[in-house]
Amino acid sequence: MKRLIPLVCLLLLALSCGGKKEVADETRPTIQPVNVRVEPGHEKLTVTWEKRGDGLFSGYNIYISQTPLASLSGPYPEPFNPAPSPGDTDPTDNIEHFEAAGLTQGATYYVSVRAVYPDRTLSAPSNEVMTATGGRGVMDLGMRYNAQQDGFSFVSDGFVEADDLANDLYYYNAAGSHFLASPIRLNGFLRNSRLYKLPVRGSLDDARASLADYTGRPADDRVEITVGDWVLVRTDDNTHALINVTGVAGAGPDAIVQLWYAYCSLPDVLLF
Repeated sequence: MKRLIPLVCLLLLALSCGGKKEVADETRPTIQPVNVRVEPGHEKLTVTWEKRGDGLFSGYNIYISQTPLASLSGPYPEPFNPAPSPGDTDPTDNIEHFEAAGLTQGATYYVSVRAVYPDRTLSAPSNEVMTATGGRGVMDLGMRYNAQQDGFSFVSDGFVEADDLANDLYYYNAAGSHFLASPIRLNGFLRNSRLYKLPVRGSLDDARASLADYTGRPADDRVEITVGDWVLVRTDDNTHALINVTGVAGAGPDAIVQLWYAYCSLPDVLLF
């Protein structure tokens, strides 16, 4: 009987230790980055994601690869950031941001995010986003031949003259109407952009959703525009720019059209 007492004590001790281990597992952080989105820029990408869960963690690893991450049979590559990104300083909205600069213009990238725990282990990967670097911003485009900024080159992400060999787009107005037009209308030796006005007026997500119906539809060398219109431009290189008309200032030869634009530098691909 006396021999049974130590055995019972050992059994109770083992059960007690097992219970503590289970509690420790339950209190492990459960941070998970979700809903990753990528905004392309000229030689850069801005990555945003939502933080889901709670607990202590060290930051985030951002993975940017020219090979699909989900297809890798081995371990993940090294993260783009040399040290875990702390995320935003504003903890109230659960939205995190990271800007990756110094990338190759016109290259395709695959982006994913993982949380880093204090013991250096990682969360499961977020969703993976395919994207490509390209210009994105706003421009005030002046009337053809009447303004210093009357043409725009998407590949160089800057203004050129309307009759410049690099120009992709110009603006003019006539009889109270406003138009975006292809440079080939000015001279047959200039670039032949094709323009298509999307059948939506809303957010960027609305415009993206309507792109699926674009393939094969006829485009023109000019489109009439009003504020709120979305226009898809196919350049002479078969790359594309997505444009939103945000305003018109002035009148006649002094008029300026205000445009938001996103450019995808991959031929025959619509990634915005």
